[in-house]
Amino acid sequence: MAKLKLLVGRWGHTVLCHVLEQDESLRAVVGDGDGKHPYQGPDFRVVSAGQPELHSEVLYIRGRNEARDSIQCFCNCEDEVQAKQLIAKIKTAVAAINAEPLVADINEHTVHLEVIE
Repeated sequence: MAKLKLLVGRWGHTVLCHVLEQDESLRAVVGDGDGKHPYQGPDFRVVSAGQPELHSEVLYIRGRNEARDSIQCFCNCEDEVQAKQLIAKIKTAVAAINAEPLVADINEHTVHLEVIE
């Protein structure tokens, strides 16, 4: 079962993101300080704090502000190359969060991410 499912799209140099499903174990709650950090990579991280937001170095997923769970977020990159690189970072982060072995190959991980370009 996936802990995090996203819908990600690119329109030119803009990356759009929507959290489709998120396991409640990833959600920050009051008392979590600066939130929960389910993924920390060398140049990108995923954080649950307030509400979904997307920046070039961080994706904020659903957090304390449950009334804002269904908002879509976006990041304007400098060009299409950077937009594609951001999508690749998101894919890597989601794969790490969802790291579930497949029956056919225990070295593979499922990535629940739909990319629309």
